Amino acid sequence: MSKKTLLIVGAFLAVVAAIILLIYVFTSRDQRLGVTSVVSIEEKINLALEGSIQVSTNTFQLFANSNYYIQYFQSENKFSIVILLFEAEKIRPVAESKLLELLDINQLQACELDVDLGVPGAINPILASINYSLSFCDDGLEMGY
Repeated sequence: MSKKTLLIVGAFLAVVAAIILLIYVFTSRDQRLGVTSVVSIEEKINLALEGSIQVSTNTFQLFANSNYYIQYFQSENKFSIVILLFEAEKIRPVAESKLLELLDINQLQACELDVDLGVPGAINPILASINYSLSFCDDGLEMGY
């Protein structure tokens, strides 16, 4: 073999070795061992609370806009979704999806939580005073007239 060929092969092997080293360095130990990280619902709630507004000692506002707001009552380990539109059934899926997004959970996990979903009487007296819960859970009630 010529010196030029040896030099090219050597450079190629050095580049391959460098790429393998970089992949190893930038891959976490858990990924290398095939370990997946499992984050509990409680940890996900705590992460969501970090970005929330503390309304009172045990009450946190996770999200609010002109259509609905989502609160968490820490002492009761309970969520509340309050819909602020007369036609609540139109915004309900959006509010429920926002809860899933905030907690980074799926519908099945959400059904394990204690979630009240309702409409204030001042917004819609017909739908008021009822806990509709999450629509995709077994205890979810249909909003209707």
